[in-house]
Amino acid sequence: MQIVAPTSDQPRLPNLPTTGEDTGRQADTKEPLQVRIPVAVKRRFKAHAAMHGKEPNQLFVEVWEFYERAKGGTDDWRKGKE
Repeated sequence: MQIVAPTSDQPRLPNLPTTGEDTGRQADTKEPLQVRIPVAVKRRFKAHAAMHGKEPNQLFVEVWEFYERAKGGTDDWRKGKE
């Protein structure tokens, strides 16, 4: 099987370097994250962010960091834990 690097029009996972790409990205560099969520959840999430004077991306980062602390890190999925 031949492994082919993705072209610029192919989707890829964020923050994972492709062949020949600079791997020295800054920690504050931002990329879009596209997820499909129910409309009602999206509205509640955006409303919650607005009511607390935050941008949705800022709230997402806070939620993710809380989740990581609560679950003990992000490597649990590799150990078969959920």
